[in-house]
Amino acid sequence: MLPVRTQSRCNGTRRAEAGSQKLTSKKKLFFIHCSLLMNRRKAREYALQMLFQYEFTGNKKEFISLDDFRPDKKEGKGLKKFADELVKGTLENLDEIDRLIQQTAENWEMKRMAAVDRNILRCAVYELLYRKDIPPAVTINEALEIAKKFSSLESVPFINGLLDKIASNSRKTQ
Repeated sequence: MLPVRTQSRCNGTRRAEAGSQKLTSKKKLFFIHCSLLMNRRKAREYALQMLFQYEFTGNKKEFISLDDFRPDKKEGKGLKKFADELVKGTLENLDEIDRLIQQTAENWEMKRMAAVDRNILRCAVYELLYRKDIPPAVTINEALEIAKKFSSLESVPFINGLLDKIASNSRKTQ
């Protein structure tokens, strides 16, 4: 019997013998769910990188799509669409998003924040304010995981505090 890979958690795998563990429809849905989550995380990472590039190069003229950003890579349509929506939505609402971050970040100026942290916050605040299809807890958790990967460990509590405060305030005003 050949070993079959099964998912124990969204980010981990274990092996089981074929026949000893059959994939039920519930497990298949779990695999699909985990795959979508991982695609969304990758899309958020691409969005962060595109926003960083946009800010760093000073390209204020036009929207950068994932196809322009990574022309050599073949990504799924859903991943491209979600990444492009995040970047486009963030850039369209950039003034309002920056104003909200600045109001929430007491004793911190936007220009003093690390560029990576600033863009993680921008993208997450866009999701919190304009993407009602994504629960705030998911948005905050994803932002923290991306911060752990792309920023410093000291940034994680800072980002968490700001996003939690913005999410709490936005729920009160709804």
